[in-house]
Amino acid sequence: MLHHSGCWSASSKPVAAGFLPHRRYHLQSHRGARRSLHLPSASRPATQVQLTDNHLELAERLSTWLSDTYDAIDYEQMFKKIEDAAGVAPAMDDESEEVIYGEFSLPLLCALLDALDPPQNATFIDIGAGRGQLCLTAAAIREWKACIGVEILPELYFMSDAAYDAAKRRGGGLADGGLSPCSFVLGDMYTALNELKGEIDASGGCVAFLYATKFQAHPAPRDDILLLSATLHTALPSGSTVITINKRLDEDDGF
Repeated sequence: MLHHSGCWSASSKPVAAGFLPHRRYHLQSHRGARRSLHLPSASRPATQVQLTDNHLELAERLSTWLSDTYDAIDYEQMFKKIEDAAGVAPAMDDESEEVIYGEFSLPLLCALLDALDPPQNATFIDIGAGRGQLCLTAAAIREWKACIGVEILPELYFMSDAAYDAAKRRGGGLADGGLSPCSFVLGDMYTALNELKGEIDASGGCVAFLYATKFQAHPAPRDDILLLSATLHTALPSGSTVITINKRLDEDDGF
């Protein structure tokens, strides 16, 4: 079960297959008024967001749909694109740096999106999109203006793009309106977010997701969280929502 009074937190007990145990989940809103949001306290009642049977059933359908979608990828064409892109892909800041890849819980994502209930002209952005699973999930279950994934690793970026093509060939998503439009950006998140400003409808806002488990935070020599927090502050329109996993954004940037 999740609790909300400005931020989300999750218990460490797994509630479904794929749920990540021993993690804390924070939902922080960026509203332009620079309102500071805090974890639940005894003096502030919490609004509960609960994983229901409907979320678990939907996640099972999504898991099958995603598996079939990735099976339908034209891998020969995908690997050709990866080969063609060799040498022109963006470089990591430190080539020896370990890159951690993980998949977020589908039931939990369904519950969060239900709780947020963004308007149909909102934009979903997955920062560090991996193979595109969360973008495709969001696009399959709700109507969005667009679902955008930002990924720095070429192999995962091209897999995301190929999976979206496969999903379209297979007839769309699970929602009545079909599959919302998706696009994927190859590059570092700071540059990509600034370049995406014009693609976000200010009236609909944005739901941005960030799996920040391995991000550096103060007082580390390189503070990824402070840099990303400042980037999100300028890149996202007022009223947008940022979901971060394991790391908090900076209150000085309105989070």
